[in-house]
Amino acid sequence: AGPEIRLSAGEAMMGDAVHTDAPTLDFTVVTRGAAGMTLELHGAAGLLMQQALDDAQTEHSIPVSVRDTLYVRAQLVTGRDGERQVHALTNPIYLSH
Repeated sequence: AGPEIRLSAGEAMMGDAVHTDAPTLDFTVVTRGAAGMTLELHGAAGLLMQQALDDAQTEHSIPVSVRDTLYVRAQLVTGRDGERQVHALTNPIYLSH
């Protein structure tokens, strides 16, 4: 089995919509089987953050600036630009302001 990734924001899970007037929102990302991979969060304008993962199982709470994006999604990747491989990705959590 390959790596797994889950994304949530409070009670909202992947595919849900969240209404917020706050400039940032805390997202929780849970991974399994992802040691040696890079966790990335993406929004409508592209990459929001990335973090190397050393452990096979992780749980991260990540504050994300959501003022200028309509969604946030997560993915697990390896490799460098041009040779990057996506191993797992989530559906987005949609945002309304």
